[in-house]
Amino acid sequence: MSLVRPDDDLRVGGEIDAYCTKCRLTTNHRIVAFDGDKIKKVICLTCQSQHVFRLAPAKKKENPDEPAAAKTARVPKEPKEPKPRTPRPPRESKLQAKKTPQDDIEASKRAWQERKETLGSGPLVPYTISGSFEAGQAIDHAHFGVGFILRVIQPNKIEVQFENTVKTLIMLEAQV
Repeated sequence: MSLVRPDDDLRVGGEIDAYCTKCRLTTNHRIVAFDGDKIKKVICLTCQSQHVFRLAPAKKKENPDEPAAAKTARVPKEPKEPKPRTPRPPRESKLQAKKTPQDDIEASKRAWQERKETLGSGPLVPYTISGSFEAGQAIDHAHFGVGFILRVIQPNKIEVQFENTVKTLIMLEAQV
């Protein structure tokens, strides 16, 4: 098969047989650009893609003396000797390692109970948004009950531990 048709002269707009990278076949192409006297770019007339000019890929030469079975037969590799394994330390069972949300709640309740016992019958400051609080104070919230201020987050926010939960509350301004 000839790559150049004898009746076509090589010019921009002329046709030539070339390898199309999109079709993956040798198809008719229209010449788009030259670089000196070499064809640079072509457009496939089948799929309309533009690409660099390529001749058809060369076919592999087959050795007629070699039998067909020898071409496809694979030589088995010798089995490798297994590497010695280093023993792993025993794992903790999943039941021991897993921490459930219930564990966190119980730990929080114990910490709240300890704080309440150390407070005894000390002063409880009623919580109001317009109030001013500092870390370590005990407050009495109308909805959540007795709580202990863990920290002042911003000048107008506090983190409070109540019996069942930790809440972020707002206040007017922190005490200085």
